[in-house]
Amino acid sequence: QQLYGQFGRCKDFLRTEPVNATSRNELIELLKNRQSGGIIFTTIQKFEEGNEPLSTRKNIIVMTDEAHRSQYGDEHWDTKTETMKKGQALKMREALPNAFIGVDVIVGTRGETEELFQQAYNFIKGLDISQLHVFSYSERPGTQALRLGGAVSPAEKHRRSRLLIELSEEKRLAFYERFIGSEAVVLFEKPRSGMPMGGFTDNYIRVECEPRKELVNRLVRVRLGGFNEDKSALLAAEILGNEY
Repeated sequence: QQLYGQFGRCKDFLRTEPVNATSRNELIELLKNRQSGGIIFTTIQKFEEGNEPLSTRKNIIVMTDEAHRSQYGDEHWDTKTETMKKGQALKMREALPNAFIGVDVIVGTRGETEELFQQAYNFIKGLDISQLHVFSYSERPGTQALRLGGAVSPAEKHRRSRLLIELSEEKRLAFYERFIGSEAVVLFEKPRSGMPMGGFTDNYIRVECEPRKELVNRLVRVRLGGFNEDKSALLAAEILGNEY
């Protein structure tokens, strides 16, 4: 609710007016009645309140804020409720099976020991997500955090960041690989001179092909092939036609 209130005041900058889904059914309706675009705020609990997919659309990007350990984990026995329970990240993937799911991760906060970092790393490694946005904790004068001990050195923050960035790349490659051989709609951009033409699918997979003027700034249906040389994109194995 706090984030929704903050972003709701930025509709001119966002070029759209965010909406807040207060129930699972409302979230399903918002996703069903929107072909593209828009920003929807909700809580992660909405993914836990049912078993059916919220949407099977591909053009959904999920961003989670301040993920906690309760959101992680495969199906397990909950000793408190004496029932089988799934971690909420797993429920999110089941609810939006084709969505690109990105997660913010802060590295090197005060008190983050090597043991705690390894625990967090292992948790994240087990998540079925698409990419991490990794950034290092930075000190802010006058904040309560400065009273905490256990400051992490810049060199150690950099090392831990690199480990998570490498893990993020593994996640991205695995997500891309799922869609090899499938059809997708790509918005191709004007290429730089001597470079392949590139664009993104509606679920944020980068796709490349040989430059073709008639495809620039067009939504084009393609069949996705394998990776390009540096694995930054999938290749368009076949152009199936313009959408519009």
